[in-house]
Amino acid sequence: MSEEVVCKKKQLEIKIENLAKDFFAIDKDDSSLSRKRNRLKTELWTKMYEYYKLMYYAFIRSNNKKSDEIIDIITDKSLSCLENYKPESKTPFLHYANAAMKKEIKCKKVKFQIEISDIINDESGKGVSIFDLMESNLHNPEIDFESKESRAKTVKILKVIDECFLGRQDRVKKYLSALLTHKLFDVLSSLDKYKANVNFQFIDKKLFEELYHIQDPKDFPTQQDIASRFGKDKTDASRTLKKFFIDVEKSVNFVI
Repeated sequence: MSEEVVCKKKQLEIKIENLAKDFFAIDKDDSSLSRKRNRLKTELWTKMYEYYKLMYYAFIRSNNKKSDEIIDIITDKSLSCLENYKPESKTPFLHYANAAMKKEIKCKKVKFQIEISDIINDESGKGVSIFDLMESNLHNPEIDFESKESRAKTVKILKVIDECFLGRQDRVKKYLSALLTHKLFDVLSSLDKYKANVNFQFIDKKLFEELYHIQDPKDFPTQQDIASRFGKDKTDASRTLKKFFIDVEKSVNFVI
């Protein structure tokens, strides 16, 4: 998160805790205070909505087709937390709400969460960068695709990349599709030989067929060659891919 976002997050956390303290201090059975309680409830609900949209911003952005569903979860669960929280538990309200929100999103099995712990954790349980996965699982000609487990894990990673690609603006998709197809061609063609499902939206099918039928390795285009087809240079192509994979990493490492 940027410094500005971190600052906004802290401000919202303080505001939410203060509002929650005032809201839950009011006896809900006291009709004379119902208007004040409803006003605080609306204000608190609004701040919670702002907070969770900020917390899950990268996740929402990378799942454009699922954004409405994610927003509905945030809206409904925020209200549910206000109705079900028990002040006598002494648990800080925001701690309770955060745990409840994470659990709700997990239970809904939002499509992007394709066994994410298997994708971003190594055997020791430690986090693994998407860049490490790219090198060790996707762009390694010696990867053992005869192993069903290796193929399955690689397909999961490609699904994550595909979901992030679908969240991109249409105007950049064609260029990005060509770069990704070129970058990931080795793994895509290897999976294809093993009849694995490689029907991903990020693949430039025309380019894939072109690359697939190249006989002489000397004729295989460089990243510069691919970029040139779009009036771009190698530097722009590298920057575009780097930014994309940074966003992918942010998306798979969102707080859950």
